[in-house]
Amino acid sequence: MDGLYKIIAVGIISALIIICLKNANSELAAPVSVASGLLILLMTVSYVKEFVSFFGDIASVAEIDEGIYKIVLKVLAISYLSEFASGAVEDLGQKNLSEKIQFAGKAIMIVLAMPLLKNLIEKVVALL
Repeated sequence: MDGLYKIIAVGIISALIIICLKNANSELAAPVSVASGLLILLMTVSYVKEFVSFFGDIASVAEIDEGIYKIVLKVLAISYLSEFASGAVEDLGQKNLSEKIQFAGKAIMIVLAMPLLKNLIEKVVALL
């Protein structure tokens, strides 16, 4: 919980600084916004590492194929990173570019998930 309080504090303080900068010097508000987002992202790395470790333990206990495990982690990472990047770009006033990042992230996730879909279809066909 302590980490969450720090992240919230950085978010609130950054928001206040950005609001002040928009009034005083609007050109500095965008870089501060992006830097604040990156700082918050870096503050969450330890939690992501903990999740990946936990997910790996569950995958080995459940005897899930390592290839499937890696694909699921990659899809999750692409999902979160593309959402983060899209939000940051939208904050900079580039909504069209933000939508393109979201589209690209979804397309990449679909391509990465294709082996899982193929495996699922093969198993269904084998049951018939």
